Amino acid sequence: MFYPNKWPEEDAFGLQAAMEAYYESMERLAALLFRVFEHCLGLDGGFFAPKIERHTSILSVNHYPPILKQIQKGQLRLAEHTDVDLFTILH
Repeated sequence: MFYPNKWPEEDAFGLQAAMEAYYESMERLAALLFRVFEHCLGLDGGFFAPKIERHTSILSVNHYPPILKQIQKGQLRLAEHTDVDLFTILH
C-alpha cells in the first residue's frame, strides 16, 4: 500500500474489514489469472510476478441502477466503466 485508505470513524457494519478481505481475495485472484496468462502465452512461470509486486490497483464499489427516466441537464451520475489497467475484474 502506498498510502493508507480513509475509512469512516464509526464502522458499525464492519465495512472496513469486509472491504479489505474482499480486496485481498481479488489480489489472490489476479495473481492466479496472471499465472494462467503466463501459461497460455508460453511464458516462464513467474514472468509477471515482479511486474505486479507493487501494483496500484484500485477497488471501486459502484452501483449502476437502470436509468428509468430522462437524465436531467447537470444531473450528477457515475461515469461509465473504463479500464485503465492490464485487466479488470468485474463482479
